[in-house]
Amino acid sequence: MPVDVKLHEVKIPIRALKLASLYEIRSDGFVGLVDSGMSESSVKMLEASGMKVEDIDLLMLTHLHVDHVGGALAIQEMSGCRVAMGEHDYRILRDIAEDPDAFKARYVKRALEYGFPSDLETSITRGLPFDSNARRLLDLKVDITIVQDGRLNSDLTYMTVPGHSPGSVAFIVEGQGLLFSGDHVLERITPNIGVYEEKQDMLGEYLESLDRVKGKGFRVCLPGHGRPFAGVDERVAEIKEHHSLRLKEIEESCTDWSSAYTVASRIIWNRGRHLSDMNEMERNFAFGEALSHLIHLSRTERVARKEFDGIIKFRKEEP
Repeated sequence: MPVDVKLHEVKIPIRALKLASLYEIRSDGFVGLVDSGMSESSVKMLEASGMKVEDIDLLMLTHLHVDHVGGALAIQEMSGCRVAMGEHDYRILRDIAEDPDAFKARYVKRALEYGFPSDLETSITRGLPFDSNARRLLDLKVDITIVQDGRLNSDLTYMTVPGHSPGSVAFIVEGQGLLFSGDHVLERITPNIGVYEEKQDMLGEYLESLDRVKGKGFRVCLPGHGRPFAGVDERVAEIKEHHSLRLKEIEESCTDWSSAYTVASRIIWNRGRHLSDMNEMERNFAFGEALSHLIHLSRTERVARKEFDGIIKFRKEEP
């Protein structure tokens, strides 16, 4: 029996995205949902678009970002559903929920070490998508913590795709060639690659994860933002080319010892924008993106790294 899939687009207060894509999956009495939107308001939007939230058996969370997990607790409370999520992301989510202030303090400390101006310190935390309400997520019960590829039922499998977050997961309907990619592969924009732990090369992991979904014969990609589209392999190639060009651009900007913030200020971002054109959340994402690329360039020995008076800076390696 074919799996039926219905797209539900819910509004989210993120200027660059505006909508999150949630997917209702039905097969032989089973009801699943991929992602949960940004808040409890997503539940009302789901029901307004025709989904009976109380019928959900399994909620599949592609990654930890608030525009994907924010409605999860409300959905679980209404339906009693099980929840599946990447183990690494669940651990990070619980750390944030247990002590949001400590999470913010660590985030600010790292940002300042990589050159974020100290007079903008308060804007760093205002630009974070988590607030004191994050503590409510401690009540979310994750029944299936995913650490490697596996199967949920006769129709659904999953694949680990770290990069956009450390524990990102793609869900798959193998028999129909459907890839629920979360933010791993998006059609119109390239997913933000930030930094969670400095010992990790998040961009390197992301590029490897792109190769994991390539050549698998997926017929349709169902992304976390935007509508389903065909041509997964072609889109993967485009995203990899984007990062190749971005790496070169960032490498060439490091003609002198430069902090990640300075580099981010020199880059021309999507739609020709500069850091000064962005709101606080967007600026944080751009800063994190520049830093993840610099860490990858450092790991691959294309730029040198050195500390100056407590600020970590980078410079292009001489030929």
